[in-house]
Amino acid sequence: MRILRECCLALFLAVFLCGAALAIEDSQAPNLIDLCSQGKTGVLLFRYMDQVSLHTSEFYREDFAVGDLVYVLPDQPAFDAFLDQELGTDEGTVYYGRTGLSFDPEDPKILGHVFVVAEVELGLRFTQPFPEKIRNAMNSMIPFNVCIIPGPGKAGVLGFRYSDRISLASSTLYREDFAIGDLVYVLPNQPAFYEFLDQELGTEGGTVYYGRTGLSFDPDDPKILGQVFVVAQTEPSLRFTEPFPEAMRNASNSYLPFEVVLIPTPY
Repeated sequence: MRILRECCLALFLAVFLCGAALAIEDSQAPNLIDLCSQGKTGVLLFRYMDQVSLHTSEFYREDFAVGDLVYVLPDQPAFDAFLDQELGTDEGTVYYGRTGLSFDPEDPKILGHVFVVAEVELGLRFTQPFPEKIRNAMNSMIPFNVCIIPGPGKAGVLGFRYSDRISLASSTLYREDFAIGDLVYVLPNQPAFYEFLDQELGTEGGTVYYGRTGLSFDPDDPKILGQVFVVAQTEPSLRFTEPFPEAMRNASNSYLPFEVVLIPTPY
């Protein structure tokens, strides 16, 4: 009887642990929009490469904490309305929000970006610069709809290879930064990756190999951009629950650098 009880207990534990493992493996990464329900949604004002203002914003300083994540939403009613807003007249010329914009108003690179809050008390500041300069002819602070995702998050670079290999070598993130269930968001704009494309990696048989040499995917449209992955394993190596959306390799078999934001697990 005792042996039977022990066998039943062992079987129960095996099934339980297997189910827990499968739950992690099968877990789907939530959409970042879903995470906005934990925080506050509103409008922030942006200018140049790093200036953020709460003046006339819908946020207050106490809404933010260092390490919080600010997600610039894909839908932009505030920005769209600003484009046609009359800001003033100078020598007979009427200036609108869109006048003299430094970026394409049909495709602002800041959309879909996630920033990590670096400072609050002396003014809101992020750990990363904006992906492009934001200004217009009137030097206005330009409004964008955003939401706050509670942190603490962290921005950095990860190396990707094949369909599931991830490297922390030369990364600005460390193994202890990750926990099972955390989210890794691959940013939609990738200065690290595009700089790598033109990096000279070596010469063999008179042929110079660059980061872009022999890429297995379109460097102008990597399918990994904007993807959210769930961390399934941190030891002995970092692994996600899902494979990458396409094979990722070049002729030199390099780990390819992509900028990411780590979002902590209690989401």
